[in-house]
Amino acid sequence: MKSAFGFFLFLLGMMAIAGGAVEQSIVESPHGALAEDCSLCHSASSWKPLALSPAFDHAHFGLRLEGRHADLYCGFCHASLEFTGLDSGCVNCHVDAHDGELGTECEQCHGYTSFAALDDQIRMHRTSSFPLNGAHLSVSCDRCHPPSPPGTNTFLMTSSACIDCHEASFESVVEPDHTGTGFSTDCERCHAMTRWNDAHFDHSRVRGIPCVDCHQDDYDATRNPDHTLYVFSLDCADCHNTQRWGDGRFDHREFFPIYSGAHREPWNSCSDCHVDSGNLAVYACLGCHPHNNQRETDLKHSGIQDYDYTSLRCFECHPDGRS
Repeated sequence: MKSAFGFFLFLLGMMAIAGGAVEQSIVESPHGALAEDCSLCHSASSWKPLALSPAFDHAHFGLRLEGRHADLYCGFCHASLEFTGLDSGCVNCHVDAHDGELGTECEQCHGYTSFAALDDQIRMHRTSSFPLNGAHLSVSCDRCHPPSPPGTNTFLMTSSACIDCHEASFESVVEPDHTGTGFSTDCERCHAMTRWNDAHFDHSRVRGIPCVDCHQDDYDATRNPDHTLYVFSLDCADCHNTQRWGDGRFDHREFFPIYSGAHREPWNSCSDCHVDSGNLAVYACLGCHPHNNQRETDLKHSGIQDYDYTSLRCFECHPDGRS
């Protein structure tokens, strides 16, 4: 009996020792007040490396991990193992390049896939006073919003007037001279956002500006006929229209009908008839069929008084080009 009681005391002692050892082996969680099952992040075989369970959902803690955030190491945002209490605001991890000018909600312009994703910024721009269209869609942000010292409002207070970005182009254009002729600085009157060089100038909006102020170079360079040599009118509208510059039409009916009857378009240039480049009063009728055959022409005009095989006599008898 005595030996049995002694063995019982021995068992109690061993149990007390074992209980103390178990109590001493329990380690306080390094994650503070985080009350989640350890198996969400750790495996039973080892604390490290992390073994995130499929049941782990970071959105449950206030921030959904997606895009670039999904690839980040936990310690990138959680410098301490005290996971609770960390603010999920973007500016807590990302330096605000806009110095507070645009607020702290970075997701208004930036996405999780790429910090410089243009699609997100285009979408945001549609809510502003200047939606991005045409060629503006591919322009980098700093072309219109150049980096500048803090507090200068390079985003919020940027002008949307065309001239503020395109002033250098406006001043450098020489054909036509935008500054010299007093063109409007509202670029949209002639230019579209899709293609800068495909300008459409509405001449009906212009009053009192001589054509030659814009088209002097064209006037001086024209050789067929030579406008400067023959002192053509400086009012381009006398011969040209505003739809197509190369379709110039000189009203030749005042002198001789070349746009009707047998003389309509058998010629290619003024020099076909005006053989003296220095004098439009000199013309040749005898170089075209059938007049280039003098014998045949003489026979047809036999008996006609004062007939002479010269261009001057042709015109005197046929001022309208008819027989």
